[in-house]
Amino acid sequence: MRSQKTKFFGNSKTVFSSTIKILLIVLMLTAVLSIAAEAKMPIISLTLINQDPQPVKAGDVVEVRLQVQNTGEAEAQDWNIEALPDYPFTLVEGQSAKQTITSLPRSPEVASTKVIIYRFKVDKDATRGFYDLAFTYSMKGAEGGAEKDFQIEVTSGGVAQITYEPTAISPGKLTDLVFTIKNTGKAPLNNLIFSWTEADNTILPVGSDNTQHISSLGIGESATLTYKTIASTTAEPDVYTMDLKLQYDAANQTETYTTKAGIFIGGETDFDVTFSESTKGTTSLAISNIGTNRALSVTVRVPDQEGFKVTGTTDAILGNLDKGDYTIASFQIRPAGRPTTQQGATQQGTPQKTGAPQFDANSRKNLTVIIDYTDTTGARITVKKTVPIQFSALNATTTGTFPGRTQTTTTSWTKYAYIIVAIGAILGLVYYIYKKWGSKRK
Repeated sequence: MRSQKTKFFGNSKTVFSSTIKILLIVLMLTAVLSIAAEAKMPIISLTLINQDPQPVKAGDVVEVRLQVQNTGEAEAQDWNIEALPDYPFTLVEGQSAKQTITSLPRSPEVASTKVIIYRFKVDKDATRGFYDLAFTYSMKGAEGGAEKDFQIEVTSGGVAQITYEPTAISPGKLTDLVFTIKNTGKAPLNNLIFSWTEADNTILPVGSDNTQHISSLGIGESATLTYKTIASTTAEPDVYTMDLKLQYDAANQTETYTTKAGIFIGGETDFDVTFSESTKGTTSLAISNIGTNRALSVTVRVPDQEGFKVTGTTDAILGNLDKGDYTIASFQIRPAGRPTTQQGATQQGTPQKTGAPQFDANSRKNLTVIIDYTDTTGARITVKKTVPIQFSALNATTTGTFPGRTQTTTTSWTKYAYIIVAIGAILGLVYYIYKKWGSKRK
């Protein structure tokens, strides 16, 4: 009996030892299988490629590009990437917080990465600095997931507003270009340095350089900076880009604000209108482009006005006039109004003159002329000019156009000459007959 118990006892030890060994083997196999299984799972990583712009100004929109990469040895399917924006970021309208990647092959295949893009609005009151932007990524349907933060650089925005005038200047004409800088932020600005450039040097400052300094600007305060500028006389009509730069100190930091502005070279022009001549009832006016810009589709017209009457057309089409060019426009113009009539004489021996109307020889009238043209900006411009015209000058060179004094005087003296010649002829004939009759009597 003892020997059996002892043997049984001995057998139990053997069984227990074998069981332990089996359990250890099972655990080892489980661990190996677990490691092997884990090695065949997808491994997802999330990295920040860039932000655009960098830094982003407060109040603007920033575009964030993320790279999702599968570094495991199994295909990743249905992974969710979700943005968790916090101040000062908010998703722009229409931008979804969650994006799903349906398939991402295993590494190192080329297609094992994917780029996703998010757009965020930055709060306009955000101060300069780096702000965390959080994202989570997890397998669809799984609980929890990994979270990763990226730092987005923000700079102060809207602290200064730059306006300028004029927005168009003429070539070769000295022009005051005035910039107004206003502090629209929530803190004073100190040691402001403003400058501007135009890449092609078509517009340049005259009498000073392109940099001016402002010692300080309180909240809401403005300062104006004036530059004497001139544009090249050879500049073609177009919009030219000016690069504006403002450097200032705020909150113990130096900020640099850069922007662009457009200025048009070209625009309006000017004209000179002079009386040229008047012959055979046609009055000619010389129209000159005395400005610095080309005038397109030029027309000239004589409107209804007191003192003048136009017969026939009142408009003339001149076409295009380059700077410095001139052309002639002709109209049928005559004086209008109540004429004066020569009265009969009261002195003895002076014949009475009646009939033809007569205008004051010293009368000078201003003829109003309207010029319509298209400037180099495409705008239709109207210019009014006055032209001094003296009636006597018109009458001296005009035949039959105006009932003037010259025509009346010529007609009267011609009539008297005929009478004198007739009387002389009669007296001569009488004298001849008398002499002949007297000689016969003798």
